[in-house]
Amino acid sequence: MRATLPTLTLALVLAAPVAAFAQNKVEQQMFADLRMLQEQSQQQRLALNALAETLKTIIAKQEEQAGKASKAFADQKLLTDAITDRLRILAEKGDDATVRISTVAHELEAMRATVQALQTSVVQAVASMNTSAASGAPATDSGTGATTPPTSSAPINEAAAQSPKVMYDQAFGDYASSRYDLAIQGFQACLRTFPNSPNAFQAQFYIGESYYNQGKYPQAVQAYREVIDNYKKSLWEPDAYYKRGMAYLQISNKDQARADFQYVIKNFPDNNLAPLAKAQLDGIK
Repeated sequence: MRATLPTLTLALVLAAPVAAFAQNKVEQQMFADLRMLQEQSQQQRLALNALAETLKTIIAKQEEQAGKASKAFADQKLLTDAITDRLRILAEKGDDATVRISTVAHELEAMRATVQALQTSVVQAVASMNTSAASGAPATDSGTGATTPPTSSAPINEAAAQSPKVMYDQAFGDYASSRYDLAIQGFQACLRTFPNSPNAFQAQFYIGESYYNQGKYPQAVQAYREVIDNYKKSLWEPDAYYKRGMAYLQISNKDQARADFQYVIKNFPDNNLAPLAKAQLDGIK
């Protein structure tokens, strides 16, 4: 028993360094693994940083390309708008030239009719004078014996003596002076006498304006409708739709008013009446 105890003590003393060595080896392995993980983490961080830089470069290039594309699109839109404006101006000038040519043609036709009427009157007057001179006495009335001056069987047509422009300007003068009844009569006479005048659609429109300014809104609606029906594609077609919508509002026909305003907005978006029509449309409850 006494010999066993020293032996056991010696075994424990010898085993202690072995256990310490084994523990130290495990710790070293753990430190080695930790360093490896740190290195891997550092490599991943570097890779992520490189990827972020690459992504940043790609985004910058995309933004640059998008900026160039946006600028190119804006430049193209400006060019397109400029071409559209020029085409519109040319079209308006062409329409104006057509109207002026038509006006001159109507005025020439009216002047020709006047000259022919004057020529006929002069010829008949000369013939009557020659007849009186040949008989040696002036023409007398068979019933009373009174001297009768030479007369023409074809009096000058008063309407022929006026051009469509003169008749239109006279009626418009009454309109501008707020003599709306006279203006309506004048514009109607102009339409009867010169139905194909280049001012015809304007005359019809101002008939509607005269009724509207008098507060006769149903008659105004009908007058604007005739502009729309009889003079399609005229320069004042959007004006006729817009003012008819306004007249409909005055008689509380909101559905028809809404339809007219929507027509202006849809079919004449570039007309200066489009924003006014939108404002009226937004105000309809």
